[in-house]
Amino acid sequence: MPEDPFAPRDFQIGRPHFGYGSNMWLPWLRKDAPSARGLGKARLDGWTLRLRKYSRDGSAKADIARGGAYVWGALIEIRNDELRDMNRKEAGYEPVRVTVRLPSGSVVDAWTYTTRSRRERCRLRPYN
Repeated sequence: MPEDPFAPRDFQIGRPHFGYGSNMWLPWLRKDAPSARGLGKARLDGWTLRLRKYSRDGSAKADIARGGAYVWGALIEIRNDELRDMNRKEAGYEPVRVTVRLPSGSVVDAWTYTTRSRRERCRLRPYN
């Protein structure tokens, strides 16, 4: 039997999600993770925001890549039993473990999504 590609990764269990782009909007997240609860803003140092993921709707989607100054986003609590549905919704992105900084200066172990694409950007425009 093949491995479930959407199964939660060990590093996702019990850690908050660092959302950027549309994943900062709780009504969007709650379609697949009804428990989603905002914990506040956070900064991911050493990463940059890119628009390099092609979408089925014909637009470019936000992505983050290592290198750069920082990306601001939202720290979001999601129940462990909803992580598989989140990973399925975010097919084309890969969950990765990250460390984010809160406005207070504290650091938090979290996880986020980044695309598997290695291109610098795509030729499509963001959906508006």
